[in-house]
Amino acid sequence: YQAETGQTQEAAAQVLEAMPALRKGYPAGSFNLWSPLTTVAHVLDLAGRFAQGEQYARESLAVVDAAHLPEADGRRAESLLELGRALRGQSKNREAVSTLERALAVYEQLGPSRAKSAERVRKMLSETRALL
Repeated sequence: YQAETGQTQEAAAQVLEAMPALRKGYPAGSFNLWSPLTTVAHVLDLAGRFAQGEQYARESLAVVDAAHLPEADGRRAESLLELGRALRGQSKNREAVSTLERALAVYEQLGPSRAKSAERVRKMLSETRALL
C-alpha cells in the first residue's frame, strides 16, 4: 500500500527485505510464492526499478506455468501485466507490446469482472505501441 501512495522506495526496501524469508519457507517454484513475487514486481515497477521488476515478474510467470494453469487465468494476466510494465520501463517496447497483448487477451477472456483491468492494459498497450 505504501507504493500505491507514493512511498515507493520505502515499499521496495520492505518487499525486498521480506523475500529471503519467504524463499526460505517455500521451495523455488512453489505456487505459494506467486503472490509475493507478483507484489514485489509491482512495487519495484512503481519504484522505477524496472530491471528488478522484470526478474520478479518473470519468476511469477514461471510459477504460473509450472502450475499448469489455463491460459485464461487472472494470475497469468497479472504476471504478464507486471512483466509488460517492467519491459516498457526499460524501453524494451516490442517485447512489452507482445507481453501486454497476451495480458489483454487473458483479461478479455475472463469477461466483465476484469473489464477495468482490461481497460488499464489497453491504455498501456496503446501508449507503448506509440513508442515503437
